[in-house]
Amino acid sequence: RFQDALDQLAEWLPAGEPAGQAPSVIADDLLAEADRAALVTATRYTTQGSAEIAGASSDLVLARRRGQLYAFGRDPDRTLVRQRLAGNGVRDTIAALLA
Repeated sequence: RFQDALDQLAEWLPAGEPAGQAPSVIADDLLAEADRAALVTATRYTTQGSAEIAGASSDLVLARRRGQLYAFGRDPDRTLVRQRLAGNGVRDTIAALLA
């Protein structure tokens, strides 16, 4: 079931208190210092006859450092940029990524 899979994924990913939105955080430095990090990629597929064709992908990078949880997405240039967690946190953010 989708909801169960979503719950299990959210429980497995890094957790922590959402970090403030200070723009001075550099993604590469934060990831190098993170206690735990994860990348979730959602790729949209379409079908053409019997073939599945990969379309656009969206990334969510989560990193926990000293109990603070940081989230990043990608801008059009594919650079990591800070992102707010949706709704009640990681689970809602992943659900929005998959919607």
